[in-house]
Amino acid sequence: MMAEENKNLKDNFDSKESYVCEEKSGKLVCEKKETELIAVYPPVGRTLKTTFAIALGQMIAEKKKTLYLNLEEYAGFDRSMQNTAEADILDLIFYMHGKQVNFSYKLASMVKEIEGMDYIPPAIAAYELTDIEAADWQQLLDRLSECGYEVVIIDTGNTIRGIPEIMERCKKIYMPVRDDPAARTKISQFETAMRISGHEKIIKRIQKFSFPYFEDAENHMDNIKNSSIGRYIRKINI
Repeated sequence: MMAEENKNLKDNFDSKESYVCEEKSGKLVCEKKETELIAVYPPVGRTLKTTFAIALGQMIAEKKKTLYLNLEEYAGFDRSMQNTAEADILDLIFYMHGKQVNFSYKLASMVKEIEGMDYIPPAIAAYELTDIEAADWQQLLDRLSECGYEVVIIDTGNTIRGIPEIMERCKKIYMPVRDDPAARTKISQFETAMRISGHEKIIKRIQKFSFPYFEDAENHMDNIKNSSIGRYIRKINI
């Protein structure tokens, strides 16, 4: 009887992708999965940051349900694939505050897909990103973790508020960099700012790396994981 009850309970929870069940001492225990947050952030430009973030997301999506968020001022990648969206991430935040709105339903209606990886269309009215409070981004991450995603890739620059607080929640932080004096100075300044603001532990979680030159790095955004940069990422085992 206990085994049958456990099976029924497991079947019920297994239908909800955000739960994992295992038997302990003859009883089935079902717990909510913890969504893994991964940030991609360099304090310098022209590092193939977005190309890397999309490739990484596509690779992870081969095994896990993955969502990609681009929080840059001008993301560009969505339009480079000639995709047009009626709603974007700013609309999702607006819906998030609506008491009569089913957030999961709104999210599902907005999400697009690239090579198995889901993504929310980035902001069109980029100037409005600066109006979003840091607490709103935190709430958005909380709500997304309730929607069955195992991994959320956060591709961000310096436009939005609360970047250190977002990084605090991330299990991994990838920082593609350039090896030149100006870039090294900016990275050093970023690390100093993190120490002064009490976010020193973020620095220890950052994985820095640089890319060689790729001729096709930005020519195949819809299938970047199979480009030369994708093969390079697999090779270095990031």
